Amino acid sequence: MNPQKDESRSGVFYESSHRIVASLKDMGQFSGSETAVTVAREITKKFESFYYGTLQDVKSEIESAAEHQIGEFVVMLSVVNDSKADWTKAIPLLDLLLHEIIPRKARSIVASTFSVNKNALYDYALSQKSVT
Repeated sequence: MNPQKDESRSGVFYESSHRIVASLKDMGQFSGSETAVTVAREITKKFESFYYGTLQDVKSEIESAAEHQIGEFVVMLSVVNDSKADWTKAIPLLDLLLHEIIPRKARSIVASTFSVNKNALYDYALSQKSVT
């Protein structure tokens, strides 16, 4: 990862339990510890967990207990260098997540990843549910 300073990028990464803390630390050095991130642990399984917030906060929460570091992780990192919400990228991700998880969780993940309004995403998710 080596984006230009004026670019906005989001990334989705798969990470193992052995590397999750180090990877979050590296991402913080690259994009700043205040960058928005969502980490999903054991997604679609019985003990799935979601962590939302800044890279620093999420890294600290995962480091705080050994059981938070078990399993497979999906890291959704948002590097936004402007204040405009990116609906053109948020809606396709929301559509994908709606096939796998409940609308409330899907909208929270997408809202934190793309800095878009949670309520608007939830309204969209509900409208899609009634269409299908």
